Amino acid sequence: MVNMITPDTQVNVACFGMDAGFQGGRRTSFCGRTILTDEPLIINDALLDERFKDNPNVIEGLRVRAYAGIPLRAVDGTHPGALCLIDIGPRVFTTKEIDLLKDLAAWAEIELNSTQLREATEALTTARDDLNEPTPSNCSWHLPVANHC
Repeated sequence: MVNMITPDTQVNVACFGMDAGFQGGRRTSFCGRTILTDEPLIINDALLDERFKDNPNVIEGLRVRAYAGIPLRAVDGTHPGALCLIDIGPRVFTTKEIDLLKDLAAWAEIELNSTQLREATEALTTARDDLNEPTPSNCSWHLPVANHC
């Protein structure tokens, strides 16, 4: 699932296996902690993890036991959300599974940043074209030449 994090809320924007649009408090969200670093957050058994063992999403509600989350990086370097997997049973995530999750997160980042990247590309193209277009302000033949005769 892909969750976006606001200062107070986690909003599920894409998922498989549960309803999209789920919202919850950031304080109790796993993804809210994931976005605080550049590294994946891997929890094999939330009931045994000191950070989450008393979390309402573990002991009631979703009953999350295993979690693997990758922070999503925006163009400006911030982490506005995370791509994650959850399971209702404890499990050990393999290196291959974590690598696949990182690959999926890279694709999610491309989608997340596509508008900003397209706008930046268009601005660079316009700037390049402006530099290549002869105009009175950037052409040497329009500059006054002193007559030294």
